[in-house]
Amino acid sequence: MFLGLAALVSAFTVHAGPDVRVGILLAGVAGVEFGGLLAIRTRGPVNGLRRTAPRYAFLAAGLIAAGYIGATLAGNPMVGAGAGNVSPLKLVAVLAALIAGFFEETLFRGVLMDRLAAAGRSPALQVFISGLVFGGLHFYVFAGFPAALLAQAATTILGWGLAALYLMSKRSLWPCVIAHVLIDAALEPALLQSLIR
Repeated sequence: MFLGLAALVSAFTVHAGPDVRVGILLAGVAGVEFGGLLAIRTRGPVNGLRRTAPRYAFLAAGLIAAGYIGATLAGNPMVGAGAGNVSPLKLVAVLAALIAGFFEETLFRGVLMDRLAAAGRSPALQVFISGLVFGGLHFYVFAGFPAALLAQAATTILGWGLAALYLMSKRSLWPCVIAHVLIDAALEPALLQSLIR
């Protein structure tokens, strides 16, 4: 986890091209999130990973992923131009997508929403808070304010969709993880490259 934090800091301080900085950023995020996943896991089993989801939830996960990917490709031509490139950086991005999918869905859906439910909060409030926190932590300050705000708004909407999917899935994390991994694997590193350049 500490190596991941060091990589995150160096991504913004190293004097290198944008592709190297994106690679360091992806590796740093993956390191931090992998450490976070281990920390969550050591506190006990995550119930959402033990539950099975109805089949329609996996269809909904595919529709959410396809919709978000399509909207991003249509709305950001730089991402569309670079999303299909296969490179060593893409391999790092796919690995980071796997880690992010598990960690972020475990945290924002499994832990946060389950704790809100245990505190007696309504499903609508669980969805709202989960999406808002998810989007809030995806504020890419390095991209400049307008781009960061747009990315944050899009990620908040995605967070609401994934939170609703979690409820639709009878609190199984698997459809959410699959949607999240598909989105990140399809769009990265092109999305970060479009924000850093």
